[in-house]
Amino acid sequence: EKGLREIFTTYRNKTFVFLGTIPTFYHTLRSDCPLFEDPTRADTCWKPHLWSASPVRPVNRRIYKFLRQFSNVRYWDAHELLCPNGSCKPYSVYTKHKLYIDASHFS
Repeated sequence: EKGLREIFTTYRNKTFVFLGTIPTFYHTLRSDCPLFEDPTRADTCWKPHLWSASPVRPVNRRIYKFLRQFSNVRYWDAHELLCPNGSCKPYSVYTKHKLYIDASHFS
C-alpha cells in the first residue's frame, strides 16, 4: 500500500484504472447450447460461478476501500456486471449479450 500511495500522490495529474478479479467460466459450451440463439437460456450451457462464495471477494473489497481515497484512481469490478445477484453468468443479464465465449476471454 505504501508504494501505491506514493505513486498516486506523486502523479496526481494522472488517472489510474484498477480492475478487480474477473470471474472465470471453466466450462466449454456444449454443442447443443442455445446461448447464441437465446442468451436467456445460457444456464443450460454453463455452471454459474457463485460470487458470494468466491475467495477473491474480500480481497476486491479491501482493494476498493484502499483505492477510493485517491481522486485520480478508478476501480472497476466486473462482478457488478456479470454477477448482479451473486450468481455469475457469461452474458449480460441486462442486455442479454454474451460477454464470454470461453473461459479466459472477456469479450
